[in-house]
Amino acid sequence: MTKYEISDDHVWADEREPETEDRPPVAEVESHAVEILHRGHDRPDGERDIRYRYVVENGEAIGILRSHRLAESNQFDPMGAATPQEVPTVVKDMLAHEMRADHWTEVVDVERAKRFTEAGDQ
Repeated sequence: MTKYEISDDHVWADEREPETEDRPPVAEVESHAVEILHRGHDRPDGERDIRYRYVVENGEAIGILRSHRLAESNQFDPMGAATPQEVPTVVKDMLAHEMRADHWTEVVDVERAKRFTEAGDQ
C-alpha cells in the first residue's frame, strides 16, 4: 500500500492532452525597451558604465536613450538621446544578438532614431 491514496482513474500530468494553440494571445506587445550596459572596464576611455536603452516598437528600434552610472552608485543619470552613429559597435552587436538579428541595421530604423534624437534636442 502506498503512502497516499490515489484513485485508479487519476490522470497524471504527463498523460494529459496538450492544450490547443487555438486560444487568443494573453497579451500583445507593441513596444518595449532593450537595455544594454556598456561597462567602463570594457571601454577604451575606462570611464563609468553607460546604459543604452533602445525604444522598440513593433520589433524595430525607433530611438536610443543614453545614461551614465553615477559614481559609487547603482543609479543612472540621463544623458539624452543618441543617434545610431554615436553608439559603439560592440553595443550595436549586442543589440543584434539580443534581437536575434544578423546585423544591427536589421532592427534599428536609422531615420526614426535620428528624428527621435532631434525631437529630444528641442
